Amino acid sequence: MAMPSCYDFIDFLRPHDPLHGRIIVYFRNNYNCKIIELPATSTFEALAVSELVDILEIITVMSGNVLVADDFNIHVENKNDPRTVSLLDVFDIFNLVNKVNEPTPKKAYWI
Repeated sequence: MAMPSCYDFIDFLRPHDPLHGRIIVYFRNNYNCKIIELPATSTFEALAVSELVDILEIITVMSGNVLVADDFNIHVENKNDPRTVSLLDVFDIFNLVNKVNEPTPKKAYWI
């Protein structure tokens, strides 16, 4: 695999859909990274805010340093949307910072 020697990676393939949904995370090898088994959900997009809180509670007990990388499919620019308010409240509770400052899909403002 072509990557600098100071990097490592974690590779995950969804067992129920091996043709779609592969995830590869590259990171500097001075970071301690591992896959954490989480409770099963039908789809991550359908994950309710309360389930997100439960998962973050599990992860933060294991490590104080957390990076969440996902497309939540929520319009964060719409401060009146209850889903936006709930997600941003979770970010505040866990001291998470949104680093996505541009649209992920074209012509939208979702994270």
